[in-house]
Amino acid sequence: MFKKLLALTLAVAATTLLAQEAPKANACPGQPACSRQLVCPKKLNCPKAACNRKDAPNYVLGLGLFQPLQIPFECVDVNGLCVGVFASRHCDVNGLSLALGTALTNHNFNGLAIAGLANWTGYHANGVQIAGLGNYVNGDFRGLQLSLVANVNECPKSTYGAQIALFNRNGGVSAGAQLGAVNLANQFVGTQIGIVNVAQDLIGIQLGLVNVNVASPLPFMVLANARF
Repeated sequence: MFKKLLALTLAVAATTLLAQEAPKANACPGQPACSRQLVCPKKLNCPKAACNRKDAPNYVLGLGLFQPLQIPFECVDVNGLCVGVFASRHCDVNGLSLALGTALTNHNFNGLAIAGLANWTGYHANGVQIAGLGNYVNGDFRGLQLSLVANVNECPKSTYGAQIALFNRNGGVSAGAQLGAVNLANQFVGTQIGIVNVAQDLIGIQLGLVNVNVASPLPFMVLANARF
């Protein structure tokens, strides 16, 4: 038993180290957010070059009241500080994002995002997301998500870190911890703590009133469930 626990600990540590690497492209084939051309449609008020990864302009400061009242426009990268009142939206954001309402990133986000309502990322996110209502990532996520209501990683190839909210969901392969009233995961290595914990294939521990691990020899347990 001790050897199995040690192996699990080493596995989690290894996945955490892997989280430091840049996520691979096209982690969610078929999803609109995986194409920069699709997340920068022509209807946006920006030059066509901004939808090309190599040619996209970038700024160190982004300021916005709400769309389209913001500087710079939506398809521009911001490497530094983003400040939004009701809503702000940019292509890539690297640094600090602050919004009283909602902060939206069309492509990748790296850094710290704090929003009164929600943080939304169209592709990959690395760092910390804190929101009053919820955090949403449509690609890989590595870090910490903290909100009052919900944290959702829709189609991640890999998620490493922790989710803390009333409702947490990881749709792909993940490692770390989920803490909330309802926790849902697909392939998961780590710990789920909540009232209802559900995983398709979990290696680790579930602590809660209802614990479901579909791939386990004991797929349903009350109070606690484990598979190593």
